[in-house]
Amino acid sequence: MSESNWNTTDRIFFGIVYGTMAAGMAIWGIAQLIEACRTRPKIQMMVLGVKGPFVKQPVAQPGPDESPEVPSAVE
Repeated sequence: MSESNWNTTDRIFFGIVYGTMAAGMAIWGIAQLIEACRTRPKIQMMVLGVKGPFVKQPVAQPGPDESPEVPSAVE
């Protein structure tokens, strides 16, 4: 087998090239995530008429009609 000897220039070049690729992939991934969150469809509620053991809430009964207060004459 052959053994490779790396000098300082090779190591620096390797670090720059693969570091740049890794940073580019990270930026691309973040951009994809941002775009997916920005363009996702809004959630809409659908009522399908499913009957279940729902608790009925009491319905508020309207009170007696009260006539508005008429301001009295100046005292």
